[in-house]
Amino acid sequence: MNTRLNPFSSKLQLIFDGSLIALSGAGAPTLVTPEYIGQTYYDTINDVAYIASGLTQGDWLDVSSVIGGGDFDLVLNKCDTIDSLVPDVILTDTGANALQTAITALTDGQVLEIKSNAIYNSIEIPSGKAFTVKVATGYSPKITGQCGILLKDGASNVLISGIGLENCTTSDSNGKGTCIALEHRGKVQDIIFHRIAFCDVGVGSGVLISYHQSLDGDNYAIANLLSEMSERISFVRCHFNKACNSSTEGACLGLRGVNSAFISDNRIDNAELGGRGIQLQNCIKSLTEKNRVRHIGGSNAEGIKLDKMGSPTYRNSGVLRDNKVKNCIEGIDIDDTVDAILTRNTISYCLNEGISIDDSAKAYLVGNICYFNKDGIRLENGSIAILESNTCFGNTDNNFRIENGYTVPDCNEESCKYTSRIPTAESIPYEVGNTNTFESVKAVLDNITEIPEYADNATAKVAGLVEGEFYHTSTGVLMVVY
Repeated sequence: MNTRLNPFSSKLQLIFDGSLIALSGAGAPTLVTPEYIGQTYYDTINDVAYIASGLTQGDWLDVSSVIGGGDFDLVLNKCDTIDSLVPDVILTDTGANALQTAITALTDGQVLEIKSNAIYNSIEIPSGKAFTVKVATGYSPKITGQCGILLKDGASNVLISGIGLENCTTSDSNGKGTCIALEHRGKVQDIIFHRIAFCDVGVGSGVLISYHQSLDGDNYAIANLLSEMSERISFVRCHFNKACNSSTEGACLGLRGVNSAFISDNRIDNAELGGRGIQLQNCIKSLTEKNRVRHIGGSNAEGIKLDKMGSPTYRNSGVLRDNKVKNCIEGIDIDDTVDAILTRNTISYCLNEGISIDDSAKAYLVGNICYFNKDGIRLENGSIAILESNTCFGNTDNNFRIENGYTVPDCNEESCKYTSRIPTAESIPYEVGNTNTFESVKAVLDNITEIPEYADNATAKVAGLVEGEFYHTSTGVLMVVY
């Protein structure tokens, strides 16, 4: 069983991590005066969380719309136990259409196990029944063709694990993914993709799930209504390699119009091809965590982006935490009409901003690290943001590029001198099962109480430090004794 705390059922832990004095009470903070910007308040009766954007009683922002969502621990538990599921049907047939035939024949609740290394044609996930498809240990089946996996309208309670998708194509590069797509004007719910490998997309996005598409007089750029949203679509521990080649609203993993999307522990390397890494447009109450995104090139090349498509009648919302983004044009972009919480993300070596809060976005940033980008954290004119305990250092133009008049509090750092700015061992993404590496990193970090300052390696050794211990220079550069 996975025992990780679910932030959506434990709001205080997630929202109040950066609050010096967290408040709570029976009812809204109508008559409560904030003691400082960024203070948090929890309404115990109505289960609503607030953050102070100013110092008067009317300055409390309701952030519960950001942190609603589904039971993501349940998704992780399903993924953790899939290998132990006893199959009802075993597929050994290597015929091109054999996988679709087997799925069509499944009855409600059955488990299909694939025992072949075949390359299958594209498949459709039907509505009307729940089922699981998994791959037996030692096998690597693949799917190729147009829209490798098509989710039919009404599909629900389906888990697909262990399959590879390669060289897939699409008929609508801005509305349908090459590897995974949604039926035009379809809605689905409770769909989990686990340990899926996406590779070598020709033109388009690897995953693009969109209600609106450029078909039958429709247009992909139309904003979906709340009633047109799919619900609880999850991608867990998937690998994306060269999975997008589209700089027009393309992404390796793109979702439009999803309530409570869960994007967890995925690895994305796009080898500088065009498009974004993770893109959530017109999505609400999403959780994006523990992903590693790198080498996102071309135009519109953010590592992770939350944005609107068209003119939605609602604000988009989500939580991003413990992600590592590196070597992208821009690291994390929170764009138009988005409410977001960003905590413990690490962004480095990006051509432009590490984190950008744009236009009409509202964001709460706590404990993020941005280094060796052009700008560390940028707040555009028109955005509203609260910054607490973020560290930006070594960025070539600005560590904090503030264009909206916000005064960065002293709790944010422009060096890495203090261990409070270093991720804990638990926040470092690691491969499942690699416990030796995890425990060794945890042991090192947990034993650090304060990092001393020395001019160079020789000075540190004279002072008594031994190989493997940490020190920092006067400019805040973290070093390891050798």
